Amino acid sequence: MRFILYFFILTLLACSSNGQQSLKPAAFNESIQKAGAQILDVRTADEYKSGHIKYSLQANWMNKAEFKDRTASLDKSKPVYIYCLSGGRSGAAADELRMQGYEVINLEGGISAWKANGIALEGVDLNAKQTSMESYIGQVNSHSLTLVDFGAEWCPP
Repeated sequence: MRFILYFFILTLLACSSNGQQSLKPAAFNESIQKAGAQILDVRTADEYKSGHIKYSLQANWMNKAEFKDRTASLDKSKPVYIYCLSGGRSGAAADELRMQGYEVINLEGGISAWKANGIALEGVDLNAKQTSMESYIGQVNSHSLTLVDFGAEWCPP
């Protein structure tokens, strides 16, 4: 019984590490300050235009041909720092790049965590119209029945 428990714990630890490396936003930001850092944004072009990490290359993970073409010039001798909105797409893209022999470091929590930590982005339109929570609640409560559809280009229905 003791052997089975020991084997189970070792298996669990081995599967959970899976060669994946991720960094919290502050540590990720510190790491990418090194000269020649390869930073990869795997979001769509429109998402990239809404704000991105300085010097990042955009390669849409959802468009496999584009992703393959744009990542072909990455240097395997240097780590690739990768991110998306929340970590799902970049995690999948990181797995693909690791299978090709790259060392990949994922931004834990993606751009959402980056913003929550107050770290600056490039290309942010400060004049872009945003809906405030107060306005949203007012619109939702203005009718007895309201349908709200949340979506994004990269998240199909």
